[in-house]
Amino acid sequence: MKKKNKIAAALLSVLLLAAMLPLTAAANAKAVKLQTVQVQLEFDGQKLALPASQYVFIHEGRSYIPLRFVANALQKSVAWDAKSRTITVSEPTAREQVSLREWLMNAPRDSGKAAPVKTITAAPMEAKMVFFGGAKALPQGQSVYNVDGSTYVPVRFMSESAGTSIVWDNKTKTITAQSDEYRSNQGSQPGTGTGTTPGTGGNTGNTGNTGNTGNTGNTGNTGNTGNTGGTGNTGGGNGGGSTVTQASIEAETKSQLDNLRNSCRMSIESLGIQWLGEKDATKRQQIYAQAEAKVSECSAQFEQLMQQAESKLTAGGFSTSGLQAFRDEFNRELESGRAMVEKYMKG
Repeated sequence: MKKKNKIAAALLSVLLLAAMLPLTAAANAKAVKLQTVQVQLEFDGQKLALPASQYVFIHEGRSYIPLRFVANALQKSVAWDAKSRTITVSEPTAREQVSLREWLMNAPRDSGKAAPVKTITAAPMEAKMVFFGGAKALPQGQSVYNVDGSTYVPVRFMSESAGTSIVWDNKTKTITAQSDEYRSNQGSQPGTGTGTTPGTGGNTGNTGNTGNTGNTGNTGNTGNTGNTGGTGNTGGGNGGGSTVTQASIEAETKSQLDNLRNSCRMSIESLGIQWLGEKDATKRQQIYAQAEAKVSECSAQFEQLMQQAESKLTAGGFSTSGLQAFRDEFNRELESGRAMVEKYMKG
């Protein structure tokens, strides 16, 4: 029990750090109340649904989307550096790519039932943005917004910065986008060998399937087996699914923990903006209580993710020793954050 309390106290210190530090001009900018927009999302040909706590909204004639969700759907990695207040979008590492593919495969699908329109509060936030190694700045007069811990940017800015077409159809309220990998795969069509000419049917099947194996078509010298080559894109090399390895489990866990850490930090920074702008002591205490509640939530989610990872590794017969590195990093950040908060509080 004492250990859990210590972790919660340390987490609170880290989260309250954002409330104690000056937040420059963004802290003084006024938050705005907006109505969400009911939208349809289609990424890589799949109709997805936003998580319950994320939205699309229109402000000053521009449509805003959650940056991390869209980047991940396009199979890009996102990182947040709280110290430099920098959001970095980059090509994923091999491990991150495994996690992103699994995330997209398991992402909630559009049920066809429109999400209810809500009134939300969007707080302007100060953030530098780097896309694939190059800094990107919003056009004059536009802002990055924080809503419940998620970062929102205009659709057009995201499309131009990510280097892919993200299309907003205002008439149908649909956002459509395709990742590089998906567009590349669309250029590959399955073999169409008919086998009418001896030997050519199989070869056509092999050429048509650039994705996996269709090599069965090479045996199509009799013509009829050429049809097998045409369907080769669904068979062979993939073995019906990806193999779960210790590396893939650890990569997935790291991605989930990074998302949790970023979400917790950004949520408390939103509370920090409110705390700095609030003069009433009672209301400040209420904001502090909200931070405590967020701490409890983040602590519980951290433990849940660690338990899930341990269960997966154990079930697969893998070592769980690698998880200690995650705990060590977690505790290091907490202790560092607590020390900084104490310094500012005493100062």
